[in-house]
Amino acid sequence: TAFAAISLSVDQCGTNRCRGHGPFICSVSNTCLEKAVYPNRQQQLGQRYVGRWQLIQQENYVQFLQAEGVNPISVLLADQLRPQIVITNYGGNWKFVTEVVGTTTLTYDFYLDGDYIENTVDGRSLHYAFTMSRDGRLIQYRTKIDPNDRDSTFERYITGDKMICICETGGVIGKRIFQKIG
Repeated sequence: TAFAAISLSVDQCGTNRCRGHGPFICSVSNTCLEKAVYPNRQQQLGQRYVGRWQLIQQENYVQFLQAEGVNPISVLLADQLRPQIVITNYGGNWKFVTEVVGTTTLTYDFYLDGDYIENTVDGRSLHYAFTMSRDGRLIQYRTKIDPNDRDSTFERYITGDKMICICETGGVIGKRIFQKIG
């Protein structure tokens, strides 16, 4: 197959793992071979995320937020509120809008593999990027700007009518489960 031929040439020129959506990035051409081989795959897999999602359950999320350095008042609010997330994807332009009681509290507007800056609700600034794995997991990397902040990863995947979000920072893992409602 075309994929096998590309894998062989990648091995010959020396490669490293692609950040989340591999199989590989060619170190010579700096080309993501996943995108070259499956140009429509990310779009197809991404459509499963489009819709309105209601938070229905969370596990160890308070501990995750505390480990991330979120201020105590924001941690308390996050534990009590049950937000909805509206996800859209138009031609590769993704938008995540988090709503609590009809008010937008956080918006991500991005293209996969872009580098952006997030200003968090509690006043921190972080770099973020989203990528999609070959199996359709939507992975968000947040990297610190301030040395006192922490890097974190959010891995989202769909199972049935649920979106699972695994959050990790400094070895502390939280889990949030969202039900598709529209």
